[in-house]
Amino acid sequence: MEGAAVIAVVIIVRCITGGIAAAIASSKGRNTGGWFAAGFFLDIIGIVIVAVLPNLKEQQNLRNRHSRENRRLREQLRQEKMKSETFRRHAASRLDAHDNVLGVDTRNVQALPESAAAGYLTDGTAAGGGGGGGTEWFYEEGGETKGPVSATELKALYKSRRVGNATLVWHADMEDWEAFGRVAEFRSETAR
Repeated sequence: MEGAAVIAVVIIVRCITGGIAAAIASSKGRNTGGWFAAGFFLDIIGIVIVAVLPNLKEQQNLRNRHSRENRRLREQLRQEKMKSETFRRHAASRLDAHDNVLGVDTRNVQALPESAAAGYLTDGTAAGGGGGGGTEWFYEEGGETKGPVSATELKALYKSRRVGNATLVWHADMEDWEAFGRVAEFRSETAR
């Protein structure tokens, strides 16, 4: 009877270790039947092995979270590209409208040979009055002298708010620089 009792105790202990191994395996997303067998035949060693194995459920959740985040970021990037392209088109159309008003073509300045491009100033106006004829005007912008531009171009710059009433302007027949709004030739523009 003693031998049968020992065998029964061993079987009960192995069933308990198999059950613990199966419970741990289940919490980690692993096969419970296989780990019950490992716990049953390996006792404590089966429990230790399943305890140190990585959690498959956590790994799957992490992969799912990364996948959702990647989809969200791809969609956000797609929307930002659309916004950027829309803004680029809008800015290009605005610049083309300004070019038409000023009578210049800033898109092709870069394509011109260096000798021809040298006739253009950094603000996009053509040297020598920009085709407006008449008096060559200069104006102050950001502490720098810009021009020469024609009176028509200077009025267009005022309409586009690049030149204001307080902007200093000058031409060769004037003794000193004067505010745009105080020059008689431009008072009709500032009165609007």
